[in-house]
Amino acid sequence: MSAELQGAGLQRAGPESDALDARVDSLAAWVSDLEAQLRATAVTADAKALKELAKALEAWSKHDPKLEARITNRVDVLADRFATLSGTVNTTAAALAGKDGEIAQLRRELEAGTARIEALVHDLRRSGPNADVAELRKAVASLSSDRNAAPAERRIDSIASEVDVVAQRLDTLSKTVSTTAAALAGKEGELISLRARLEEGDTRAESLVAELRTTVVELSHQVASSADRPHDLQTSRAFENHLLDLGSRVKQLTAGLDAVSTTVAATTAEVEANEAELVDVQRRFEEASARVEAMVAELHEIDSTLPAQGSVDRELEAALENRIAEVSAQVDGLAAGLSRLEAETSLRAEAAATATLELERLLDAGTHRLAQVERVSADAASELERFGGVWIEERGWVREQLDLLAAAVDKARPDGTVEPRLQSLASRIEAMEHGQHAVDHEVSQIASAWADERDALRRELESVAASVANATTGERTVPDELTEELLSALAAKLEEMEREGIAVAAEISRVESTWASELGSLEARLQEIAGAAAASPHGPDSDTDERFGELVRRLELLELGAGSSSGEAASDPGELRDIRVLVNGLRMRLASSEKELAALSGSGDIVPRLDDLSVRLGLLERTAASAPQHAPAPGDGRFRVELRGLELRMQELELSARENRDAVLTQFERLASRLQWRLQQLELETSDAGYAPSASTPQLGQVVPIRGEA
Repeated sequence: MSAELQGAGLQRAGPESDALDARVDSLAAWVSDLEAQLRATAVTADAKALKELAKALEAWSKHDPKLEARITNRVDVLADRFATLSGTVNTTAAALAGKDGEIAQLRRELEAGTARIEALVHDLRRSGPNADVAELRKAVASLSSDRNAAPAERRIDSIASEVDVVAQRLDTLSKTVSTTAAALAGKEGELISLRARLEEGDTRAESLVAELRTTVVELSHQVASSADRPHDLQTSRAFENHLLDLGSRVKQLTAGLDAVSTTVAATTAEVEANEAELVDVQRRFEEASARVEAMVAELHEIDSTLPAQGSVDRELEAALENRIAEVSAQVDGLAAGLSRLEAETSLRAEAAATATLELERLLDAGTHRLAQVERVSADAASELERFGGVWIEERGWVREQLDLLAAAVDKARPDGTVEPRLQSLASRIEAMEHGQHAVDHEVSQIASAWADERDALRRELESVAASVANATTGERTVPDELTEELLSALAAKLEEMEREGIAVAAEISRVESTWASELGSLEARLQEIAGAAAASPHGPDSDTDERFGELVRRLELLELGAGSSSGEAASDPGELRDIRVLVNGLRMRLASSEKELAALSGSGDIVPRLDDLSVRLGLLERTAASAPQHAPAPGDGRFRVELRGLELRMQELELSARENRDAVLTQFERLASRLQWRLQQLELETSDAGYAPSASTPQLGQVVPIRGEA
C-alpha cells in the first residue's frame, strides 16, 4: 500500500522532480565549496541543522508536493548555518595564527635571554671569583711578612671568606638560571604538543567534511537514478533503509563535529593558560637577569678598585675593607631577601592549606545546613498543606451544617427574613474562601522565594567549591579578601532566609487570628438563627415546604454565583409586620453578640467562649423543651443533635488549630535557632580563621534555644 502511494506521489510530482534534482546538485556543489574553506581549521557544526537536513531528506523521499517548499527553506537555513560556521572557523584560525606568532616571538626572546645568561655565567666562572681570590691571596702573602699586621691579616682572611661566599652565591644563582631555562624548554614542549593536537583536530575535521561530501554525492546519484527506474515495493524499502542509514551517519558526523569543537575549545583554554605561565616565567627571568647583571657590575667595580700586588698600604686596606663590607652587606641583604622570600612562600603555602581546609569545612557545614533548611521547609510546607486540608474539610462541614440549619429554620418559620441573613452568611463564607486563597498564594510565593534563595545559596557554595579546587591545584594562594567576601555573602543569605522564616511565622499567626475571628462570627450567626428558630410561633404547613424548596434553590444559585435575588413576598400584611419586628430584634441581638465575640477574641481566651456557647446551647434546648405555645415541629430533635454536633466540631477545630499552630511555631523556632547558631559559628570562624584555625570540626545540626516567640 505504501509503495502504491509513493508511486502515485512520484507520478504527481514528475514535472517537479527535475527541479529537486537540480537543487540537490547545487547543494552538493555548495558542500564542496565548504570543504575547501574548512581545510585549515577545526569544524564546529550545528546538530540542529543536521537533524533538520535529515528530516527534510526523509520527507522528500515520500515525494509530497506540500513539503517541497519546506525542503527549500530548510536547505536555505542550513546554508546560513554553514556560512556562520565558516566565519567562526576563519576567525578562530586567525586568532590561532596570531597566537603562534606571539609564541614564536617569546621563544626567540627566551633563546636570546638564555644565551646572554650562559655568556655571563661563563665569564663569571672564567675571570670572576677565582681571579679575585687569587689576587687577594697574593696580597695576603705579601702582607704576611709584616709581624705587626696580624689584625690586618685576619681581616684579609675574613674578606677572602666573604668573597668565597659571594662565589658560592653566584654558583647558586647560575643553577637557578639553568633550572629556569629547563622549565622554559618544558613549556615549549607543551606548546608543541598543543600544536600537534590542533593539527590532529584539523585532520579529523577534514575527514568528517569529506565523508559528508561523499554522502551528499551518493544521495544525489541515487536521487537521479530513482527518477528513471520503476518504483516497486522493494526499491522503496531499500531507499527508506538507505535514508535511515544516512540519518545515523549524519548523527555520527554531528557527534564527531561536537567532539572536535570541544577539543578546539579545550586547546584554546590551554594555550591561554600557557601564555599566562610564559608571561610569568618571562617576568621572573627578567628579574633574575637584572640581579645577575647587578652582581657582575659590583664584582667588576670591586676588581677595578683592588690595588696591585705589593702596593697595599693601610689607607688602601681600610678602603678595601669598607668596600668589602659594603659588598658583604649587599650580599647579606640579598641572602636575607632570599630567606625572607622562602619564609613568605612557606607561610603562604601553609596559609593556603589552612584556608583550603577551612573553606572545605565551611562548604561541608553549609551543605549540611542547606539540607537541614530544605528538610525544615519541606516539613513546614507539609504542615501548611495538612492544615489547609483540615480547614477546607471544616469549612465544608460548616457549610453543610449551615445548609441544614437554614432548612430547619425555614421549616420552623416560613417567612422571607432568613434569606437576607443567609445571603450575608454566604458572603462572609466567600470572603473567608478568598482569604484562604490569598493565604495559599502568599504561601506559594514565600515557598518559591525560599526555593530561589536555596538555589542561590547552592550556587554560592558551588562557586566556593570551585575556588577551593583552583586554590589546591594552582601555585598561588586564595586572597583573604575573596574569602571574606564569600563568607559575608553567605551570612547575608542566611540572614535573609531567617527574615523570610520570621515573615512566614507572622503570616501564619495572622491567618490563624483571621480564622479564629471567622469562626467566632459563624458561632454568633448560628446562635442567632437558633434563637430565631426557638422563638418561632408558627408551625409547618404546605407553604413552608414550598418556601423551603425555594430557599434551597436560592442557596444553590448563590453558591454558583448566578442566583436570583428576588423572592416571594409574604401575603399577609400582619405577618409582614411581625417579620419586620423579629428582624429588628435579630439585628440587635446580632450586634450585641458580635460585640461580645469581639471582646472575647481580643482577650484571646477561647475556653470561656466555648463554655458560654455550651451554656447557651443548653439554655436553648431547655427553652425549646418548655415552650407550650405549639407542638414540637418535625425535625427539632435533629436540629438539637446537629447543634450539639456543631459545638463538638467547633471544639475539635479549635484544638486542632491550636495544635497545628504550636507545631508550626516549634518548627520555625528550631529553624531560627539553627540559623542563629550557624551565624554565630561563622562569625567566630571568620574572626579566628587567619590567626588560630580550629583543628576539630564542631557538631552540625545542634539546636540552641533562643527567646520564645508567640
